Amino acid sequence: MIEQDIEEHSQTLVLCPNRSMSWRENCWVIAVLGGFTMMVAVFWAVIGAWMVLPLAGLEVAALSAALYYVSWKLHYRQVVRIAESSLSVEEGHKFPQKRWQLDRSRAALAIESGAHPWDASRITLYDHRQRVVLGAFLGREEIEQLVASLVAAGLRVRSESVSRRQGF
Repeated sequence: MIEQDIEEHSQTLVLCPNRSMSWRENCWVIAVLGGFTMMVAVFWAVIGAWMVLPLAGLEVAALSAALYYVSWKLHYRQVVRIAESSLSVEEGHKFPQKRWQLDRSRAALAIESGAHPWDASRITLYDHRQRVVLGAFLGREEIEQLVASLVAAGLRVRSESVSRRQGF
């Protein structure tokens, strides 16, 4: 997902993965599946198979941990700020954990096509000192939208390479 904020002398692009469900909706899934699992486990415990209870608890805990981890990974963000004289990229989960300052006059895009026609391209923003991969989590249409936004902001596409894998 790409959020774009254009002001008079600057532009901000916020890149984040698509999320099908919010954390609140994930909690509902955990509650419904966990409640059903525990009802079945209590039924078997009443019959005499009491060892089902701890295993059902572990199952609900594993489901909760997996959904929390996926939700956390999907809250990743990349923020690209383009001004007349500066270009910066920040990335992280809840706050910027990495920052890059690029030379705006030397900055350019490198586009590497995917190995398969369905694969998304890989976008690298670079200058004479450093390279930053942008939107590795975006889909093909979103990558095209990102490239169009960056080119409209005045960045040049200096190289476009195609990586092809040979089939067996």
